[in-house]
Amino acid sequence: MPTRWVEPEVCLVLDKALDHIIYHAYKDGDAERRLTYWYNTSCCEDPTFEFDIRELQEWLDAPDRSDHVAILRAAYANGHLEFEGGYPDDDGANGTAAGG
Repeated sequence: MPTRWVEPEVCLVLDKALDHIIYHAYKDGDAERRLTYWYNTSCCEDPTFEFDIRELQEWLDAPDRSDHVAILRAAYANGHLEFEGGYPDDDGANGTAAGG
Protein backbone atom coordinates (compact mmCIF):
# COMPACT_ATOMS: atom_id res chain seq x y z
CA MET A 1 0.00 0.00 0.00
CA PRO A 2 1.46 3.41 -0.90
CA THR A 3 2.23 5.77 1.94
CA ARG A 4 2.36 9.54 2.07
CA TRP A 5 5.06 11.48 3.92
CA VAL A 6 3.82 13.94 6.53
CA GLU A 7 5.94 16.39 8.49
CA PRO A 8 6.70 15.09 11.97
CA GLU A 9 4.94 16.57 14.98
CA VAL A 10 6.67 19.57 16.51
CA CYS A 11 7.90 18.98 20.04
CA LEU A 12 9.43 22.39 20.73
CA VAL A 13 10.05 25.62 18.81
CA LEU A 14 13.29 27.12 20.08
CA ASP A 15 13.80 29.88 17.51
CA LYS A 16 11.38 29.98 14.60
CA ALA A 17 13.36 32.67 12.74
CA LEU A 18 16.42 30.39 12.68
CA ASP A 19 14.30 27.30 12.00
CA HIS A 20 15.53 25.77 15.25
CA ILE A 21 12.69 23.39 15.89
CA ILE A 22 12.73 19.99 17.56
CA TYR A 23 10.47 17.31 16.13
CA HIS A 24 9.34 14.00 17.52
CA ALA A 25 10.93 10.93 15.94
CA TYR A 26 9.06 7.81 14.87
CA LYS A 27 9.89 4.12 14.71
CA ASP A 28 10.61 3.19 11.10
CA GLY A 29 9.12 6.52 9.99
CA ASP A 30 5.63 5.39 11.01
CA ALA A 31 3.66 8.41 12.28
CA GLU A 32 1.58 6.09 14.45
CA ARG A 33 4.66 4.92 16.40
CA ARG A 34 6.17 7.98 18.08
CA LEU A 35 9.31 7.24 20.07
CA THR A 36 9.57 8.37 23.70
CA TYR A 37 13.24 9.36 23.91
CA TRP A 38 14.19 10.11 20.30
CA TYR A 39 13.95 13.52 18.63
CA ASN A 40 15.06 15.12 15.39
CA THR A 41 16.00 18.69 14.49
CA SER A 42 15.23 18.09 10.80
CA CYS A 43 11.66 18.41 9.57
CA CYS A 44 12.63 15.97 6.80
CA GLU A 45 13.64 13.36 9.40
CA ASP A 46 17.26 13.33 8.29
CA PRO A 47 18.92 10.65 10.47
CA THR A 48 22.01 12.88 10.80
CA PHE A 49 19.98 15.15 13.10
CA GLU A 50 18.19 12.45 15.09
CA PHE A 51 19.24 11.97 18.71
CA ASP A 52 18.37 10.13 21.91
CA ILE A 53 17.67 12.62 24.71
CA ARG A 54 19.19 10.18 27.21
CA GLU A 55 22.61 10.78 25.63
CA LEU A 56 22.58 14.51 26.42
CA GLN A 57 24.55 15.75 29.42
CA GLU A 58 21.46 17.75 30.42
CA TRP A 59 19.55 14.44 30.76
CA LEU A 60 22.14 13.14 33.19
CA ASP A 61 22.04 16.39 35.21
CA ALA A 62 18.25 16.84 35.15
CA PRO A 63 16.40 16.73 38.47
CA ASP A 64 13.29 15.60 36.56
CA ARG A 65 14.14 13.36 33.62
CA SER A 66 10.50 13.22 32.56
CA ASP A 67 10.54 16.94 31.68
CA HIS A 68 11.87 16.56 28.15
CA VAL A 69 11.05 20.15 27.18
CA ALA A 70 13.21 21.56 29.99
CA ILE A 71 16.05 19.18 29.09
CA LEU A 72 15.85 20.12 25.41
CA ARG A 73 15.82 23.84 26.26
CA ALA A 74 18.92 23.40 28.43
CA ALA A 75 20.70 21.40 25.72
CA TYR A 76 19.92 24.14 23.21
CA ALA A 77 21.14 26.87 25.55
CA ASN A 78 24.38 24.92 26.05
CA GLY A 79 24.90 24.42 22.31
CA HIS A 80 24.47 20.65 22.43
CA LEU A 81 21.98 20.32 19.57
CA GLU A 82 22.72 20.21 15.85
CA PHE A 83 20.64 21.93 13.19
CA GLU A 84 20.86 21.83 9.40
CA GLY A 85 21.62 25.54 9.09
CA GLY A 86 23.87 25.96 12.12
CA TYR A 87 23.81 29.15 14.20
CA PRO A 88 23.91 32.63 12.61
CA ASP A 89 27.53 33.13 13.71
CA ASP A 90 28.44 29.69 12.39
CA ASP A 91 29.49 29.35 8.75
CA GLY A 92 26.62 26.88 8.32
CA ALA A 93 28.88 24.35 6.65
CA ASN A 94 28.79 21.80 9.44
CA GLY A 95 25.22 22.27 10.62
CA THR A 96 26.25 22.23 14.27
CA ALA A 97 25.25 24.44 17.10
CA ALA A 98 27.92 26.74 18.49
CA GLY A 99 30.32 24.67 20.52
CA GLY A 100 28.87 21.45 19.10
